Amino acid sequence: ELFSGLSLAEVASIVPIIEKLRQQGKTIIMIEHRKKASAYSFFLLSGI
Repeated sequence: ELFSGLSLAEVASIVPIIEKLRQQGKTIIMIEHRKKASAYSFFLLSGI
């Protein structure tokens, strides 16, 4: 879990970095249980 043990302020500082990587076309695979963090995700169905 990428954000495990981090404060909300720490999470907020990391999210823009993840967004920048996504905009560059990078693939990021992460497991997260925080609903706000999951808002930045894209789900593939059936591996497609």
